[in-house]
Order: sequence, then structure tokens, then C-alpha cells
Amino acid sequence: MEEQYNNVFSETDAVTLLTYLQEINNEPYALAIQLFFYLFIRIGEMKAIRWSDIDFANRRVYLHNQAITDYELNDDLTFSAREVVVSDRMKGYTSKGYRYEHLTDQAIEILEVTQSVGNH
Repeated sequence: MEEQYNNVFSETDAVTLLTYLQEINNEPYALAIQLFFYLFIRIGEMKAIRWSDIDFANRRVYLHNQAITDYELNDDLTFSAREVVVSDRMKGYTSKGYRYEHLTDQAIEILEVTQSVGNH
């Protein structure tokens, strides 16, 4: 089986990046990137998460949507402007895509900070 390394962070790089991002207090993009690392999910799945999908009491998030980029082919064979839409079709188009994922301590902390910043 061929291993892919061109789009994967090494452990050292991930720790370096997370350490740097933790120093940037309450900056939305820094929080989003950290959350992505701590959830271990696809970027499209993360972009589609809503507060109603998060179950703090049971420390889990329900993944049932993904954000995808949609283009339409025009009559002149050019593509339309890019549009990001939320779809209920999960990668692989199987029921296995719909799932609960565990929230790590770090993910919960980021979500709580994000929630408190959003309420001000």
C-alpha cells in the first residue's frame, strides 16, 4: 500500500504549529485550525458543524453534513463562480460517514472559548 506524506503534518510540525496558534488568543482562524487538529475530521465536515451538533455532556460531535465547493459548467464550457454549500452527502456516500466523534479536552476548551467569544 502506498503511503501519502505530501499532505500530512509530521508530529513535530503539528506540535510547533499548535504551540504557535495557542499563543494567539481568541483569534477565530487560529481557533479553527487548532480545532481541526483536535477533532481528527475532514475539513469539509468541520466547516459544516453547527452548535446543535455538539453534545458537551457526552463529549461528542455529530457529523452528518459537509461543506463542499460547487461549480456549474456553463454553455461556453467555463465554470461558474465558486459556491460553498452544505450537503448531507458524506464522503464515500455511505452511512458510515454519518457518525459521532469524541471531543478531546482541547477541542472542548476551544469550543467553549469560541462560544463565549460569540456571545459577546
